[in-house]
Amino acid sequence: MRRKLLLLNLLLLGLLGAAGWELRQRWLESREREKGLLAQQVPAAPSPTIPQIQPVSPVPAANYLEVAQNMVFSKERNPNVVVEEKPPEPVPAFPIVYGTFDLGAGPSVFMSDKAGAPQKTYRVGDSVGPFKVTDLSRTAITLEWKDKKFEKTLAELKAKPTEQEKAQQTVAAAPQVEPPKVQGVTSDEGLKEVQKEMSKDGLPGVNVGAQARMCAPGDTAPAGTVQGGFRKVMTATPFGQSCRWEPVR
Repeated sequence: MRRKLLLLNLLLLGLLGAAGWELRQRWLESREREKGLLAQQVPAAPSPTIPQIQPVSPVPAANYLEVAQNMVFSKERNPNVVVEEKPPEPVPAFPIVYGTFDLGAGPSVFMSDKAGAPQKTYRVGDSVGPFKVTDLSRTAITLEWKDKKFEKTLAELKAKPTEQEKAQQTVAAAPQVEPPKVQGVTSDEGLKEVQKEMSKDGLPGVNVGAQARMCAPGDTAPAGTVQGGFRKVMTATPFGQSCRWEPVR
């Protein structure tokens, strides 16, 4: 029995030795294989080819036009730029000149800053309305307004006559034609017949060959009456009332 156990132990010991040797051989092989792998030279991989980058050209501002026009909050959305220019301030009305005088201390001028305003005497350096008198002579005047100078003759700044004054001057200059006298006519009926006979053309007054027509005897129409394209005008003269019919303009 003891011999069998001894043989069994020897057998197990031999198996253990054989297993240890086998393990050592495999370990040595793995070491050799590891050394062989570590000793191998792995060829370096070629570097990748990097394409050359083209330089970026600057983008013209005109290329953003479509983007700017379609952006709601862009100030440049409207391609038609409207430049609002403030209109120049109009030059105010020039003063009105009524006359000049010189007493040895330099010329002075009678002026009013506007029609209907009281007349005053002005000299160089005085202000008349928005203007300032910078130079003055017997025939001309220089006015300054907001660093602008205006050279005017005194005749240019004299008061212009109104249409009514022009008409009165024309009437005063026109020769006064006395209405024809009718002898032997005293009744109203006779005056009407004479008036009818002297105005056969259907127009008021008596045709005396001038532009205006003289009033016919017995004409009682009030002044200002308009008839047949003529207006009745009554003018006081040193010799009494002058009556005529003038064309309506």
